[in-house]
Amino acid sequence: RGHTFHWQIDDDMTSIYAHSKGVRIPKKVGEILKYVEDFVDGYVNIGLVGLSSSNFLKNKTKEFQVNTYAYGVMLVNSKTPYNYHMDVTDLDYNLGQIFSGWCTVRFDSFAFTTPTMSSRPGGCTGLPREQFIKNTLKRWPDVIPGIVVKGEGKGNVKIRLNTNAIWHRFKKSPALQKKK
Repeated sequence: RGHTFHWQIDDDMTSIYAHSKGVRIPKKVGEILKYVEDFVDGYVNIGLVGLSSSNFLKNKTKEFQVNTYAYGVMLVNSKTPYNYHMDVTDLDYNLGQIFSGWCTVRFDSFAFTTPTMSSRPGGCTGLPREQFIKNTLKRWPDVIPGIVVKGEGKGNVKIRLNTNAIWHRFKKSPALQKKK
């Protein structure tokens, strides 16, 4: 309590590392987290900052991206009005920050690794994926057209979120604001 920012880190991280153009760079985890904390100190409107998942590093050349999806390892602004709780998805949490006027930042120069999704018990495996999607949609009715994609999968209809319909809308808004 009383801290402007706090770390939220999933409990199944297997590693955190720095990288450049697909090559791992030796750095201590504490150095990486401190770098992110120092970065945040330079801005007034960051809601959360995350590291990239090692699964999505292919062709990443920028140090960071603004107003995009961050999860897993996040430095969260304690003063934002949108709080994380177990019935929301990480996507819902990110959207809450952006729609409240805060920026999200994802560092693509730092990454984390995890076991394959749903390969271990715990986390949010207790609720069906469709329930998480419905929870997200309840919070954003008619705000993001094209967010839901229905497709056939092994004899039933599968609902998934079309994240490409989301992030391009927020590339410049809200914009990062440096401290004066």
